[in-house]
Amino acid sequence: MKVAVYNRFLQSMGGGERHSSMLAQVLADEGHEVDLVGHEDVGKEILADHLGLNLGKVSLRIVPDRGESQVARLSAEYELFVNASYMSRVKAQAPRNLYLCYFPTPFDHDLPSWQRRMVRLVGPHVRAGRPGVAEWGLGWFPPEGGRRRTWVWTSGRASLQLAGGPAKRVVFDLGRPGAPGPAEDFVYGRLATVTDPFGTEFSVIARPEAQRG
Repeated sequence: MKVAVYNRFLQSMGGGERHSSMLAQVLADEGHEVDLVGHEDVGKEILADHLGLNLGKVSLRIVPDRGESQVARLSAEYELFVNASYMSRVKAQAPRNLYLCYFPTPFDHDLPSWQRRMVRLVGPHVRAGRPGVAEWGLGWFPPEGGRRRTWVWTSGRASLQLAGGPAKRVVFDLGRPGAPGPAEDFVYGRLATVTDPFGTEFSVIARPEAQRG
């Protein structure tokens, strides 16, 4: 059987990517023709080594990220299409289609369109009233979580900017399960000390007030 396992965020090489890649490995070991489909070529050998898998029987297929409609058309080339992308709404067109769900769907997924519009209109004003992060730099995916705790995945290289001013102490977790070592941080402007719950200190970008635009 010709199979595709699609993960839009394959290049992040995290836990979900290991799960979907292992599924591709198992299907290939059972004799199926399997493509692991993504949008950024990280190299199959690098991917397999990082995730601790044997992808020798799996083909890595890299396609341009031109939206979900393009992925839907691509799915028609396969007998089985497994969508392993978080929060994907691809309407797959293969004879057999599966969706691999890692996390619960956000609360507004099934709200009427007018309520979602209200969330989009009011949400930025609510978030603007929260102290802490002034601006996410490049390299971040959309925030996830809820009222008590939020988290953001990175592409592997990302910057975080804090408002300048008096010294401040910011507490958050930095890293991921199974990371080989501490994150690498580049600092310019005012230095901010960041301490995670385990006592590890990191440096982050803290932009002086004079440089704010």
